[in-house]
Amino acid sequence: MTQPIPEDFDWITARAACSASLVFQRLRMQVEADVAKRNQIRTENEKSKYFFQFATEGGAFTVWVEGQFLGETEIGVGFRRTVTGIDVYTPSDNKLLFQAEVTLSNDGECRIRVNQTEYNLWQFRKLALEDVFFTSVAKWRP
Repeated sequence: MTQPIPEDFDWITARAACSASLVFQRLRMQVEADVAKRNQIRTENEKSKYFFQFATEGGAFTVWVEGQFLGETEIGVGFRRTVTGIDVYTPSDNKLLFQAEVTLSNDGECRIRVNQTEYNLWQFRKLALEDVFFTSVAKWRP
């Protein structure tokens, strides 16, 4: 059970530590680790068919899947920092998938809000990456 937040909770300091810049840096490191983990758990058959890539460029980073089955199709997702949060987009055509704002939740935790729903970083990463890591490659599994 979570502890109640004290009446004199220093939300100003907590919110200042919950900046888009700091959250984006943490997100980048965690997504890079997710890519490494996803590559690590591929079966031998999957290893011969596809792998996942991570790249940073300027104020953005991208994750995509590469494999012989793709041809000219690019399956991936990009993340770029905005003033108040993070945009998630498709790198191939720069189409915005969703926008996220960094916020201090009512339980005093730094979270990411998408369409009025608050997410922890792992939940946000799942929201953005699950299709790339699992759905897009499912049809090439044995």
